[in-house]
Amino acid sequence: MSEEIEENNISIKVTMVGSSGVGKTCITERFTKNEFDEAIPTTSGANYLKKEMFIDNKKIMLDIWDTAGQEKFHSLGRHFYKNSHIIILVYDLTNRESFDDIKNYWYNDIIENGEKYKVIGIVGNKIDLYDNEGVDEFDDQIVKDFVKSKSDEKETKIVSMKVSAKTGVNIKSLFEKLIKEYLKKEFNYSIRQGTLQSAGSFNISKKKKQKKQNCCE
Repeated sequence: MSEEIEENNISIKVTMVGSSGVGKTCITERFTKNEFDEAIPTTSGANYLKKEMFIDNKKIMLDIWDTAGQEKFHSLGRHFYKNSHIIILVYDLTNRESFDDIKNYWYNDIIENGEKYKVIGIVGNKIDLYDNEGVDEFDDQIVKDFVKSKSDEKETKIVSMKVSAKTGVNIKSLFEKLIKEYLKKEFNYSIRQGTLQSAGSFNISKKKKQKKQNCCE
């Protein structure tokens, strides 16, 4: 009697980047544990979390690195995003300076020191605070202009989204969209390089269908 065995795991490394206090850790905690702690300590160095997802009938294993935003940890952050498939740049929707930090430092740093071929998320956190008195909505056009200015960088796909780690709005959708863009981009890249053996074969630990044999074979 024969038995067919097939196992597919797609491993994707994600690195969270951005200035201190923008909510990188809160986003990862909400996504991986569905928890939110407003008093969560500032990250020192980097935190590591894992998450398993199923997208388009594919089992996705996410290795998520949440890096510290303080200047003294900048060089350490480069160690983590150098080999990342997805990098998420986070800014605070109530703090224009945090987005300026992305434009003037973080984006250039990951382009110069990370892998050329990647998917980048530009994510505005704390959309829930728009309802608070005295808090003005972030000018979306600023982000749109920035993304458009980088659209010619063919090896990089940029996804822009606004989320709330506190309420969970768009958190799951953000990761799903980024992963789908990565899978699509990697699939197309494999075809261009002539390295795709079968659909979905990239970055996959796969055991092909095989028949169980007796011990003597």
